[in-house]
Amino acid sequence: MGKEKIKKNLSKQRDFDFSKLSDEDRSGIAELPGTKTEIEKVNSILKSHRWQVTSYTDEAATEEAVKEIRQPRLVHIATHGYFTNDVSSTATDPMLRAGLLFTGAANFLQDKINTTADNGILTAYEAANLNLDNTDLVVLSACETGKGEVQNGEGVYGSGNNAAGVFGYSTSSIGVYGKSGSYYGIYALGGGGAYSAYINGDIYATGSYVGSDKTLKQDIHDFSDAMTIINRLQPKQYQYRQDGNFKLMSFPQGEHYGLIAQDVEKILPGLVKETKFETKLANPDADPRSSETINFKALNYTELIPVIIKGMQEQQQTIEELRQQVNDLKQVLLAATNVSDAKSNTEINGAYLLQNSPNPVNGSSTIRCYVPASVKQAQLLVYNMNGRLIRSFPLSNGMNDVAITVGSLSSGQYTYTLLADGKKVDTKSLAITK
Repeated sequence: MGKEKIKKNLSKQRDFDFSKLSDEDRSGIAELPGTKTEIEKVNSILKSHRWQVTSYTDEAATEEAVKEIRQPRLVHIATHGYFTNDVSSTATDPMLRAGLLFTGAANFLQDKINTTADNGILTAYEAANLNLDNTDLVVLSACETGKGEVQNGEGVYGSGNNAAGVFGYSTSSIGVYGKSGSYYGIYALGGGGAYSAYINGDIYATGSYVGSDKTLKQDIHDFSDAMTIINRLQPKQYQYRQDGNFKLMSFPQGEHYGLIAQDVEKILPGLVKETKFETKLANPDADPRSSETINFKALNYTELIPVIIKGMQEQQQTIEELRQQVNDLKQVLLAATNVSDAKSNTEINGAYLLQNSPNPVNGSSTIRCYVPASVKQAQLLVYNMNGRLIRSFPLSNGMNDVAITVGSLSSGQYTYTLLADGKKVDTKSLAITK
């Protein structure tokens, strides 16, 4: 079966013109004797640490062998690599313009017979579909492994199933850096309910936005009883755990304030998400046997903001209603005061007490009372609503004008009483507002 026949029978991953490879590549693939030495040394090191190792070299290093690997902890590949430059705006998928060469690739590229669909060329498109679930590390030792231009495609592309699509690690600098002149610096997509990005540590950003356009939403409606929701929440003060593998989660130290996800889940279950932390991602150099998966619940604090706003609006409405009730009561009190003034002029032993003016009091008010000459001792006593005496004024015979200044008195209802020779002459009430 010839090269064209084989290429015709291949699926989309073969939709690439291999004639775009350089003449040097097509004329024959040079041997890489150093790669065998490299693999043998890696093999020896891993076995010395009691790893079970399977190696493929020479004729056994086929594309088919790579495709058949199933969830290895570590993969180390040492071979030829290639990347073809994108020279037109109609270029094919960049994942089809990069790949690795294995046994049989030279025969395929020189139009020699190749009797299998696996022709020895593993494209990046095919590599993205390898079964690398639970794989901790893939090492690629090849030429042109970091080659490429940000043009009609991605600078770095990563894909993983139950694993990281792109993993960056640095002990002293940037683990993953993204920059683009006119598009996304970094684009991440998570599947199966997983996060698109998991940041282990603090985040600093000069700005952030969340999609909130009306066209993105449906079943839009108001909600009520926000204060009921808020009153059920239980804010706590706490410290994050720093013991064991919890220290790998980079929690901040010291006292913190927040909510407990399990408590919020009983009230707003949609704001809580099951989450897991793989300790091996935070400490790649650690012994795999010490790795642990920490399961925990995460809380969407952002969506609490609309609930708080709604609660403040409801509270303000309650305040306005109470304010109107206070105004109504003031009017009733003023009307009752006028009637009381007409009746309280009746003299008891010649003494009488008038209503203070103005009433309600917002600054100062004057209380007028009359003490006849026959009275030997008279006082004006002011009480709060709990009946506690808060002020006392001695009075003289004749008409008295007693000035009441609000000062430190709080808003509310108070009473004042005229005593003449120890006997109560009259009692009236005054209101203080601030």
